Amino acid sequence: VVSVQEPDAMRLAWATHHYLTNMAIIYIIAFVIFLSWVLYLRHLAIQERERMWRLDMNTGLENRNAYTEFLTAFAHIPGQVMTVVYVDVNGLHEMNNRFGHEAGDKMLCAVADALKKTLPQAALFRIGGDEFLAAQTNIDAAAATAKMELAQQELAKQGYYISVGVEEDTGGRILEEVVRAADQKMLAAKRQYYCTVGNRRRREE
Repeated sequence: VVSVQEPDAMRLAWATHHYLTNMAIIYIIAFVIFLSWVLYLRHLAIQERERMWRLDMNTGLENRNAYTEFLTAFAHIPGQVMTVVYVDVNGLHEMNNRFGHEAGDKMLCAVADALKKTLPQAALFRIGGDEFLAAQTNIDAAAATAKMELAQQELAKQGYYISVGVEEDTGGRILEEVVRAADQKMLAAKRQYYCTVGNRRRREE
């Protein structure tokens, strides 16, 4: 029979306790790290879903979901100039029918790129199949119109044409009213385009 002295037994018990305590701490730390990583990945997944929900995959602009949120959240400071630019791509339906949707997507991307370049500080949205909208404060209709005329010229060099409606406001109307006014001006420009350009192609909705 092996006799274990009391001090030795105490040291063994303490060493065992110390070992188990350290192992428990290690397991807890590992679990916390693992849980943090899982929560981080979940956060990234939620962010990505949110981004995809708001993003137009063809052009990289924000989509109608984001535009609807923008309309709800926008607060116009009275006296501050705010301008809406409503853009419709002429001939997208015809482009898709004649040359395929890849050509149509290229056309849409060209328009989106032109808007990014022309109005880099604006909130930009693709709100429909062939419709885009830009909203920006601290720019009036005259300045926005001049910028969009240059964008139209650049797009025309690529064989693409857009109809544009521009409306400004200084806080007297809600944003939806300003958008509707810009839309009406765009429709008038589109009618003029189809009456005067090319073979008078019929407006496609």
